[in-house]
Amino acid sequence: MKLSIILFIIFSGIILTKAQKYEDVVQLVKDGQYSRAYPFLMEAQKKDPDNPNPYFHLGNISYDKAIHSNFLKDFDRTEYYISNTKLFYSLCIKKLTENPKDARRNDDLYKTVDDLEKINKLNNDSVIAFIDKRLKKIEKYDE
Repeated sequence: MKLSIILFIIFSGIILTKAQKYEDVVQLVKDGQYSRAYPFLMEAQKKDPDNPNPYFHLGNISYDKAIHSNFLKDFDRTEYYISNTKLFYSLCIKKLTENPKDARRNDDLYKTVDDLEKINKLNNDSVIAFIDKRLKKIEKYDE
C-alpha cells in the first residue's frame, strides 16, 4: 500500500514537471526567445507527432524568421524559413483536422499571438483560419 502511494506521488510529479516544462517552452515562444524554444519544440513533436501544438509554434517561429529575414542578403536562409513555415503549418492543420477539439482543450497553448489571444472561445477553425492567413502572406512573400 505504501509503495503504491509513493509510486503514485513520484509518477504524478513527473507528469506535472513535463506539463510545466512544455508550458515554459510555450512562454519562451510568446516572449520571442525562439532559439531557446526551438529544440524543445522539435523534441516535443518527435515524442508526440500527433500533437498539433508544437507544429503550430514551430510554424510561428519559422514565419517570424522568414518575414524578418533580409531576402536579398540571405536568400538561402529566408527560403529555408519559408519552407519550414509551410511544412509546420501544414502539419498543424492536418493534426488539428484529425483532432477536432485540440484548440478548445488547449486554448492557452495557442494564445501566443495577438490575433488568437483576443478570441474568447478558441477552436480549431480559429487556429486554422489564422494559419491560412499567414500561409497566404508567406506565399506572397515567396513570390
